[in-house]
Amino acid sequence: MNKKKFIVIITITCVGFLLLGYKIFKPAPSPVITEEVKIEREFQRNLAASWYETHQKNIDQLDRNFRSFQDIFEGMREGKLSYEEAHTRLLDLEENARNTLSNIRNNVPDTRLSDNYYDLIAAIRDKTVRYAEAAYHVTGKVRVALENNADYDTLDNIRVRDIPTGLFVANEVVNLREALEVKDG
Repeated sequence: MNKKKFIVIITITCVGFLLLGYKIFKPAPSPVITEEVKIEREFQRNLAASWYETHQKNIDQLDRNFRSFQDIFEGMREGKLSYEEAHTRLLDLEENARNTLSNIRNNVPDTRLSDNYYDLIAAIRDKTVRYAEAAYHVTGKVRVALENNADYDTLDNIRVRDIPTGLFVANEVVNLREALEVKDG
């Protein structure tokens, strides 16, 4: 009989531990998403998407400017572009770079964005501004050196030394996209 009582006590204890473990470790129910929360999320998404659309146009222009800058150097190196033609193209490029920089600076995040979204967008914008400033300045330095009759090697050294290495905003963009995902729970 002691053996039966022992088995019953062990069984009850095990079931108790299982129930206790389930109660402690069961996943919390997903919060109910109210209609107001859904509307606010969509509003935030629209604000961020509007900013990002303009940002992407600016990035495309930065890319065109970069390719044009490289094409000028390639043309000079290959002898397909005279220094006078290169100077004219650098003047145009410098103006484009100045306008692109201005557009990037003016693309400020909407103040109606919640703090998390605003901070991510501001970080992307700040890095993009620094990149665009560097691209603008290197174009001007090369143009001035060309005006002062610098040879190709001197111009190329300025380009290599001062050209921005890259625009690294992938982490911020991924975090922004993840934050803006609609998760109905």
